[in-house]
Amino acid sequence: MALQNLHELYNQKRHTNRVVGDSGKSSTTLVCYVTLASNQVYQIEVDHKADCQEVIDKMCKLIGITEEAGYFGIQLAGSKNEMFWLNSRNRLSRQIPGSAPYHLNFKVKYFVPPCSLQLEETRHQFYTNVVQHLKNGSWDADTTLETQSQLIALMAYIQFGNYNQNTTPCKYACFWPECRNEIPPEAIRMAASFHKDLKDVTISHAKYELLSIVSREFPSYGTYFYDVKDIFDHRLLLGVGPNDIILCNSTGSVMERFPFCRVHTITNTARVVTLNLLEDDGSVKGHNYQLSSTRLAYSLYRTITEVHAFFQSDSIKQSLIDQTVRESFTSMFDHNGKEYAFDLRYTFLEVYDRARRRMYHCTNNTTNLIPTCSPLDFNQRTRSLSGSVNSVVHGDNTSIGSLDAIHKSGDSRVKHDSSSLTESVVSVEHSSYYVFPENIVL
Repeated sequence: MALQNLHELYNQKRHTNRVVGDSGKSSTTLVCYVTLASNQVYQIEVDHKADCQEVIDKMCKLIGITEEAGYFGIQLAGSKNEMFWLNSRNRLSRQIPGSAPYHLNFKVKYFVPPCSLQLEETRHQFYTNVVQHLKNGSWDADTTLETQSQLIALMAYIQFGNYNQNTTPCKYACFWPECRNEIPPEAIRMAASFHKDLKDVTISHAKYELLSIVSREFPSYGTYFYDVKDIFDHRLLLGVGPNDIILCNSTGSVMERFPFCRVHTITNTARVVTLNLLEDDGSVKGHNYQLSSTRLAYSLYRTITEVHAFFQSDSIKQSLIDQTVRESFTSMFDHNGKEYAFDLRYTFLEVYDRARRRMYHCTNNTTNLIPTCSPLDFNQRTRSLSGSVNSVVHGDNTSIGSLDAIHKSGDSRVKHDSSSLTESVVSVEHSSYYVFPENIVL
């Protein structure tokens, strides 16, 4: 009886908005205010037992990108404005402290090459997310002033239209990264020159051109950074991208890149994430990085696992999908209280292929104005023996309007069987462990 009363008390605290209907059965909805990268806010209502995926599905339906929902996720801002990816496979209410209404952010989680995006609205969402990263200055380290000026011209054209010598140049400063010093006069001059050449280019092509430049010229494209400290208590940035793990100094300049072929194992204990890296002599050396909280450390560990699986596999191994953790309190009463450890359903290849098939059936194979990667190109993707992801080989390089030819991939590597993707042994209360089996030294 005591345990039953404790369980009822727990549920009352978890579901403060629960209402008892005429039938005597309790029912409730959770109100979520979801913000896009463009600062538009949508109100979404879901059942109190709904998974986070239901919020994603409703948002994608509202903005018309249901077929390519696999590239997006939901972020939650922590008490110190740190951002956490919610697990779309787990119940929403169990991942967010406090009661509804919830304030969430709808973001691009996997920044794939723009040529693989098949919906105009998906390209627009990628554009708004990329612009947000550019204004924050999180990706532009080690890029040239000319490239930055070209991007400023494109953003100004998309927002304000054709070049006007009396009004346009003074607006360029709002597109300069907020963390940088005042915009240089040379950047304004070059941006004006680029802006003049964009006269009467369609907005959709200008957005696509910006995405193409960023994906081609910015090595950190698609990378999410975490504030960490090394063993010497130096403040650093640790980034997780499609190709590698990046270590930067506090200003964002790249200090070292760890390609996935060097990653032997990853472990997470409390606030520390350890990268065990292969050295040239075949030995393994651990690199410890401390984060500000246990939850943030586990978020970094989870991000590495999910990004690695999404970009480097043809399919997700079932044992990785099924990895779960149990909440020690709720599992006492609820046999279905398990929580999935990783937000993994489909890989890059699978999301692309599923979207392509759905659009074929919905539009009767209508031709898209923007060139996209063909399924054949995806089947011809190559990777290194260690599993590091290679750039997607694009379908064609035909210029459209003022667009430059889409860049080619110069690497040719050996494809590996994605079924070798490793399992992960996860325990929230103790430690987490992720191993790259193709890198184990025998």
